Amino acid sequence: MLGTWEIAKMKKSSLPEKVANGFSEATKNLKGAKYRPVLYCGKQIVAGTNHMIICKQTLSDREGTEHVVAMMLHQPLPKQGKKWEIVSITPIV
Repeated sequence: MLGTWEIAKMKKSSLPEKVANGFSEATKNLKGAKYRPVLYCGKQIVAGTNHMIICKQTLSDREGTEHVVAMMLHQPLPKQGKKWEIVSITPIV
């Protein structure tokens, strides 16, 4: 389709173990798209830890439309007793 980005093939990134587990926990119940981490960018210490991951997003539409997005995950402090959660998903391409 004219004007549509053709997303390059991207290899799945090897996330740090805790981040990989948190990513699985935070994304397991998402509907409408699947996410594959392709780059672990880093972390930000806040009241817990934010992790920035670049992902390939594949929509659950007929065409399997693909995008590249920045996903921010929040890892709560252990004493908070909360689960990992997605803070934001920002489109890049």
